[in-house]
Amino acid sequence: MKIKLDENVVREAVAVLRELDHDVTTVPEEDMSGWSDDDIRPVIQAEARFLVTFDKGFGDIRRYASGSHRGVLLLRPDKHRPAAVAAFIKDVLQTVVLEDIEGCIAVATPRGIRIRRPPR
Repeated sequence: MKIKLDENVVREAVAVLRELDHDVTTVPEEDMSGWSDDDIRPVIQAEARFLVTFDKGFGDIRRYASGSHRGVLLLRPDKHRPAAVAAFIKDVLQTVVLEDIEGCIAVATPRGIRIRRPPR
């Protein structure tokens, strides 16, 4: 799957996702750090990438309705150290397959994952 990591997601997450054979790019690699959500969104859309982020703004279903994008995984870990975040992402991806939540907004916490699916 094609994935974009937002600037707030640790570099260690890139390795975790690439180990699972995902095509991963990051906001910092593409010199988009500091861009607003409204500026980043069209780039993600044009590249048809699934977004992984800590930014709660992308989880706002009023602005980014399920089905209007490739998908968003909003990470809400308890610990934000790089190694802890990488381990958290690994745990999340043992629970859910990203391809199964394409077009959805998923919020992952240590207590579970909430998925907002597109309307039918």
